[in-house]
Amino acid sequence: MFANLAVALALAQAAPAGIRVIGAEFYAFDEDAPEGTAVPTRIVPHRPESSCFAWVLRVAPADRPVRLREILILPAPTPSWDVGDAPTRVSPDRRRAETELVQDVSDGLASNEWCIADGDPVGPYRIEVYEDERLLHRFDFQVELETY
Repeated sequence: MFANLAVALALAQAAPAGIRVIGAEFYAFDEDAPEGTAVPTRIVPHRPESSCFAWVLRVAPADRPVRLREILILPAPTPSWDVGDAPTRVSPDRRRAETELVQDVSDGLASNEWCIADGDPVGPYRIEVYEDERLLHRFDFQVELETY
């Protein structure tokens, strides 16, 4: 019994502490615009192959890579998910993508970005960012048709 307790305590001490979130930001930007033109907003225009969005977590810097899990949830299915070479799993109903991210947060930043593709729905979207099973932040935003 005491041996099991000693092993459990040793493992708990060896495991690095979770990252601490200091702030969170969400941006929309045009893929072809100059760098640095991202706008803080919760509204993303529905412009396939041009309109993009990104989340940024400001965290206490860590001297180790951090494993994050990002879940992107759409209001309706999309016909295709272009996830490139990212380790992403798409749900059978095509409304949800779960991506494993390993990030260097020595600069105090963790982030990811996506772009709107043909067939992506308009409506409410959500991104949840986890470290292990701990929710670090949830980003709720809208993808809307542009009106002129």
